[in-house]
Amino acid sequence: MDFPKDGDGCRWNSTPHDPVTRVRFQGVGHVKVNQHRPVVGKVKTVSVKREGRKWFVVLSAEQDLPVPLPATGSVVGIDLGIANFLADSNGGFVPSARHGRRAASKLQAAQQALSRFPRCKAKDRTANHQRAVDKVAQLHGKVRRQRLDHAHCEEGVPDVLRRDTRVKVVALPRPVGAGAARNFAVNEVTAGWLTTSDDDDVLSARSLSVRLHYAQEHDLGWCAGWSADLHLDRSITTWRCSTPPGFHAPGDAWRHWASPDSTLPQGEDYAYLVGITGAAGGALPPTVVYHRKHAEQMTAQSDYPAMEAPARRFAWKYGEHLESLRREPCVCRFRSSGSISAWAAARARPRTVSVM
Repeated sequence: MDFPKDGDGCRWNSTPHDPVTRVRFQGVGHVKVNQHRPVVGKVKTVSVKREGRKWFVVLSAEQDLPVPLPATGSVVGIDLGIANFLADSNGGFVPSARHGRRAASKLQAAQQALSRFPRCKAKDRTANHQRAVDKVAQLHGKVRRQRLDHAHCEEGVPDVLRRDTRVKVVALPRPVGAGAARNFAVNEVTAGWLTTSDDDDVLSARSLSVRLHYAQEHDLGWCAGWSADLHLDRSITTWRCSTPPGFHAPGDAWRHWASPDSTLPQGEDYAYLVGITGAAGGALPPTVVYHRKHAEQMTAQSDYPAMEAPARRFAWKYGEHLESLRREPCVCRFRSSGSISAWAAARARPRTVSVM
């Protein structure tokens, strides 16, 4: 939105002649702001949110495109997970700080104290009731800030990665799951090839190099492989997808997926898989390229079956949409590529196609 010169609406830095930053809101007037860092670019929207008794102004600004980092020809993968805070493609792990568990006892006591008061509107609360509400909000806010600080703190990154100039840590706009964090990071990749892995994955010594050399030798957009689950009783379950081994044209993986209810390897990356294999041609060698620690993965959680069916349906419809686009005539011609989560050493060509 463009701020009006006069009248209603809102305006950031509404008193530029004053060293104190203010924001103007309709019906409220000018409000002082504790600006903790300079605003870069042109402010487009202003919103307000409340956390407990604290108010925050959230700005979105339009900026010029950042200058891309110089290509190094090397790649290191970083994945934020649940069992571990961070895992890298070189086998390094950073344990989770467990801020929520450390605050669990205090939060439990505060919530029990709050539960003794009857539900009512904010204006009808007694002073003790309001203090109980503020205490719970304060504890939740502290845990959230600790998590954000740990995610952006250099102490949370292994020394081998902190010293590596090729590593770029991507700041997320909000707390998200591991899959969404992976997708945000993929958009920042400038190297020629990339692969991703989760903290429940176990990669063999040549898992990445075999796929990379195979893809480079045959000039492929992606190179995948089978996965296998490692169970607590030391048994192994190998997942073989409906796509047969061999070379495949763009969209073949979806064409071999008859319906959302038919067999695909169990996982949380259906749409990611369909998008990458639909964007470029590749190959599926008949070999297991990584193992998953079954007890720690998302597919082993009790609530996963309820989430899997909607994910399958969404990914299948997404593949159907991509197939319809491939059948339509196109006046432009480009080469597209991407990656497959823990499946492929995929060739990434920045600024062609970004698959989310």
